[in-house]
Amino acid sequence: MTDYAFVGKKGTGKSKHAVLRMRETYFKRKRAVATNLDIDLKAMFGPRSKVTYVRVPDKPTEFDLLAAGHGNPDSYDEDKNGAMVLDELGTWFNARTFNDKGRAGTLDFLAHARKHGWDCYYIMQDVSQVDKQLRDSFIEQTVRHVRYDKVRIPFVGTLIGMLLGDRFGYLPRFHQAVFRIGTNPQDLVSDRLWFKGQDIEPCYDTRQVFRLDYPYGTHSVLSPWHVEGRFLAGDEVPWWRKLLAILFKAKPQHVKPLAPLVPDLQLARVVKLARALPPDQSLQLVARYQRMRLSA
Repeated sequence: MTDYAFVGKKGTGKSKHAVLRMRETYFKRKRAVATNLDIDLKAMFGPRSKVTYVRVPDKPTEFDLLAAGHGNPDSYDEDKNGAMVLDELGTWFNARTFNDKGRAGTLDFLAHARKHGWDCYYIMQDVSQVDKQLRDSFIEQTVRHVRYDKVRIPFVGTLIGMLLGDRFGYLPRFHQAVFRIGTNPQDLVSDRLWFKGQDIEPCYDTRQVFRLDYPYGTHSVLSPWHVEGRFLAGDEVPWWRKLLAILFKAKPQHVKPLAPLVPDLQLARVVKLARALPPDQSLQLVARYQRMRLSA
């Protein structure tokens, strides 16, 4: 279990990386997720997916975080913990508002987040923005993000820009995330990640504004299957299964014909006679005939 701080300037891919990590590390492994980001599960997994997540308010309090429940209620294995992803901490958990009402309760929850089964991801522009206790005591790894489409191609970028247009003189759009132990830029590098994340962009609201007056409390978001998938027609058969069905077409099995039925003329006469009698006598006649056949 690790508390991560995702930092970087505006537009460097912090939230994109967080959503990518939610999908690959948590959703696909059926681990819980709680976040104040608006996630589009249909765009991420399709309309038939039953994946869901817990949406906490934009600027949650201790009560809101506790209402998210336990991230790993069925196991003590921390590798199965859920993810609690909190964006824009610099606006609602910053160092200037350290004496806000409820700050102590929120810090208390974050201090015990591991016991509640959560891995915490804090998204901000710089660690200096947030509360000192969070910065010094909780954050174990800092992940710094850089966007490279604003970097000119070394040596030949200017020439390419003059020949083909200024935009072609820059590197293609991709992001780099550097993981460091601690919060200082000089701390030990533990990992590096490069990603484009174009498939992630439709999966969350990149223009989401975090409001203090968010109108809803902590709630579970319905899966795409509950909203749309259950009303759709049957699953479309993948093309490769259709191809396999053609290549390995099953041979028709020989079915042994059933023996012809021999009509029971005696039973037919009894039924004909029973239909002409009153109901009670008809039942007595049929029952008597059945007893005679069983005793024969």
